[in-house]
Amino acid sequence: MILIATSLIFCIFAGYSARAADKNIGTFSVSPVVSAHQSADVSAFFDIRWTPNGSDRIGVTIVNRSKEEKTYEIEVNKARTNSNGVIDYSDTNQEKKTAAQPTITSLVSFPKEVKIAANDSQTVYAQINFTNDDFNGIKMAGIQVKEKTAASKNKNGVQNVVAYVLPIVIRGNIDQRPTANVVFGKIKLVKDNFHTYQLELPVTNENENLLKDTKISMTVKNKTGKTIEKQEKTITVTPETSFSYVTKLAKTYDSGTYTVAATFTQQGKTWETKQRITISEDQVKKINQTNAKKSSENQFYKLIILIVSVVLGIIIVAGIALIIYTKSKKKKRKSSHSKQRRARNK
Repeated sequence: MILIATSLIFCIFAGYSARAADKNIGTFSVSPVVSAHQSADVSAFFDIRWTPNGSDRIGVTIVNRSKEEKTYEIEVNKARTNSNGVIDYSDTNQEKKTAAQPTITSLVSFPKEVKIAANDSQTVYAQINFTNDDFNGIKMAGIQVKEKTAASKNKNGVQNVVAYVLPIVIRGNIDQRPTANVVFGKIKLVKDNFHTYQLELPVTNENENLLKDTKISMTVKNKTGKTIEKQEKTITVTPETSFSYVTKLAKTYDSGTYTVAATFTQQGKTWETKQRITISEDQVKKINQTNAKKSSENQFYKLIILIVSVVLGIIIVAGIALIIYTKSKKKKRKSSHSKQRRARNK
């Protein structure tokens, strides 16, 4: 058992060390060069106030810490909330123009590539030209910098790419934000890449509002009104974003019609949708099989964790006992030697 526990611990730390030793990590760094319109209390990313008919200039300093010349790619990607409710700055899909003002990816434009000599640095700049109009919304994007390399994948078919992202936020010169509006599409039952069934709810934040701390509640009820599944989460929804909010099905289901209710709440405003979905016998079979397998795997992992914890506990207790025993033995020897010396002196 001790051998198994030791092997498991070694595998965990070996995996961590392998990831930490990626040759690309730490070979370059980036930092923002802020403008005159930067918010005074923000330094880690770009936070700029819209200036009608004005302009701004921001920069990114790239430091090449390697021993050879490198080429770095620079992209400006619209900030989008992804299906997990996390803000994603890596989505390269073209931004759709829906507002009167230009898109943030057209406002902020850096050189596509830059070459930097070994152990050197360079600052690249973007000129931002604001229109004459006032603006009361929020625009968000991410400036992504990554080393340009030949496409290479490891034995698992995964390409390791190190990228740094500097968020950029442009806030309107009018502090009264637009009226927020969230609309929903049709809920779909789909199977993801891991063979898990999930509900996908298309969500659109129509206006240029940043919806922080949006509380989401998704409830699935059967035809008798019994709640089968209820999941709650708090996310941030980026301005003018469409995404599919995902709820994984984790319970046991019967074939039939279910009612799915979704509620989004943010700063006193509530948006709701209630829709019906039908789950076929074939889908139910696959859902329940997948959930049963996941439950079995979870039990197995819990058992492994329990075994490792017990073994570690035994090792720690044994170690403490050994230390106490050794100290006690030394103390007895010391006492014995002291008595012998006193006896000789008499």
